[in-house]
Amino acid sequence: MAIPTQPNIKLVNTNDYRESYSNSVQVRVNVWDFFLVFGTLQQQSETQVEVRNFQGIYLSPQQAKALMAILHCSSRARHRSRSAIFRGFTSARSRPRRSWQFCSKTSQGMKARLGRSSSIRA
Repeated sequence: MAIPTQPNIKLVNTNDYRESYSNSVQVRVNVWDFFLVFGTLQQQSETQVEVRNFQGIYLSPQQAKALMAILHCSSRARHRSRSAIFRGFTSARSRPRRSWQFCSKTSQGMKARLGRSSSIRA
């Protein structure tokens, strides 16, 4: 079976698009989807912490699985590169692979499993 060609994807930001830093993520799960709530933690006193939520996003199970794969791959690559720094480089062989080399097979496999509707790019 021949693999169909992928369509060109054009990314366009809406008027309400924003980028923000988050150090707090809450995940709610139900039968149909996942709900991620992003916010910032701020310690008000020694005994009180305040979480200021600023964005909630619903994800389909397919997109949640794709996000999980990307986060897992990225965190493994980051861990490898940071642990190699602490060990010290003894040879070219011990150097960590670049994250794109480490993740390319993972993201290609995930694209194949999710089908053409996925917006993941390797």
